[in-house]
Amino acid sequence: GGLSLSTVIALRDAGLPLPAALVLLSPWVDLSLSGNTIKTHAAQDAMLSEGWLAWCAKNYCGQKSATDPTCSPLYADLTGLPPILIHVGTEEVLLDDAKRLAEQTEKYGIPTNLKLYDQVGHVFQFHAGILKESNDSIECIRQFIDKHTASI
Repeated sequence: GGLSLSTVIALRDAGLPLPAALVLLSPWVDLSLSGNTIKTHAAQDAMLSEGWLAWCAKNYCGQKSATDPTCSPLYADLTGLPPILIHVGTEEVLLDDAKRLAEQTEKYGIPTNLKLYDQVGHVFQFHAGILKESNDSIECIRQFIDKHTASI
């Protein structure tokens, strides 16, 4: 999710065409790990840990600060981005990243739909065909894409 958002920001900054819409699943958009759920949800997130995320952030950012917008799109100028759909599980450490991103996009006037899925973890969509929430999420994504690409 975070890399997709960073890519669209880079496209915008380069003056290149943007996608009609953006779908972000469990986005990691703050590599400084300042969201509260990084700690409060650690015991219930079976996929991501604070230590592993810190290691990834250090390697991704290199010499840059983790709050540099090129590392953490939560801190970027979001002007002119297309409509965004964000799906996140309430059990995951990245829950606050998703919520804070939705708050930021609202400030920039970007049409955003944040959907929280109860009691599921990071990228729960991998369990399509098994979990009802996964199937619901995928159907919601299909409808969102159809809506924003119908005129293309």
